[in-house]
Amino acid sequence: MRKLFVTLLIVLLGGISFGQTLVYYDPDGNLRRIVDINSEGNRIFSKIGLKFFIAVDDNSFNSVVKQYSPEYFIMNSVIYQSRKRSLNLEAAFVFEKDKKTTYAKKIVTFQEGLGLKDIATRVLASSFRDISEIVPIEAKILKVPKDLDALLAMKFKQADFAIVSESSIDVFKTISPVDFGLLRVVYTSKEIVNPVFCFVQGKESPSKIREIQRLLVSSDAKQFMSLLLFDNISDDPKVLSKIR
Repeated sequence: MRKLFVTLLIVLLGGISFGQTLVYYDPDGNLRRIVDINSEGNRIFSKIGLKFFIAVDDNSFNSVVKQYSPEYFIMNSVIYQSRKRSLNLEAAFVFEKDKKTTYAKKIVTFQEGLGLKDIATRVLASSFRDISEIVPIEAKILKVPKDLDALLAMKFKQADFAIVSESSIDVFKTISPVDFGLLRVVYTSKEIVNPVFCFVQGKESPSKIREIQRLLVSSDAKQFMSLLLFDNISDDPKVLSKIR
């Protein structure tokens, strides 16, 4: 799988110069469909003059930012909060699913007898290097590209716990129902804001942002939104205030 990510990144970064760019980066996203997301993203965003890139991990995200200096991002809200100052970002709207603008992550384990109190002395697999914004727990982190890798790391005894989104647990149920039956939830996080659309302050175009908003709620973007596991967007100030 790692080789696939590297190969895909080489294709994405190609070495060609483009105009304005939009980068998608969400470790909690539907990365099993990354090739389809890339194809649909390039199809719809090229219609409004944007080149679409996918970052699959911290290294590829940093490479895209360094090489292309993107103006726009679709980004996990936890990553947005950790990078907004260094990249001078501001969120314009968030993504919705069934009118919900938040989700939760759960700490799970396969091991009987382990509880939340044991995490400090055990290994926790996570798609985020820093989980302090998600749970008030100190742990030895095994960094993995995505949630399913965290569950697999736990399955193959590289980690004792995994912190994963509810949607990733649902996917795990379909691909490994026996192991799913052994999962024990030991902690549920506070609500996390869904991925955000954000821009680099001073480089954005208000008309382009409105154009992107119109595109994402159009029928032409229905497949793209479905691949991202969302069905709408929201610029509700009360929601945005949670991450600003």
